[in-house]
Amino acid sequence: MQGNDEFKKDINFICLTLFFDTFFLRDPLETVIASYKKKIRSLVVDYVVKPEQKEIKELLRRFIDSYQLPKEQITSEDETLLREMVRQNILYFDPTKATYYPQGTSYHHGIRLHFRK
Repeated sequence: MQGNDEFKKDINFICLTLFFDTFFLRDPLETVIASYKKKIRSLVVDYVVKPEQKEIKELLRRFIDSYQLPKEQITSEDETLLREMVRQNILYFDPTKATYYPQGTSYHHGIRLHFRK
């Protein structure tokens, strides 16, 4: 019976720990998420504030609802700017599909956050 009492104590401890973590860590978790959103939005803001700001914004807006931009949908003027964004690691170009993508999920979220303020 003594082993059974220790088991119950362990279960109680685990339940209390899970309750505590779930109840009290919610605010810190939300703080971390808010901080992360601010950082990824800042990545985009830092790049958008350039002399070609208007053109950059027009191109990046295309990634709000879509994760990709096929080469068939861009002009030759846009391509020059898109290639520069690839060099700056904002975008990724997949030559096998002839398609531009945000460099990663964080950049895609940053683009969406920037334009949806």
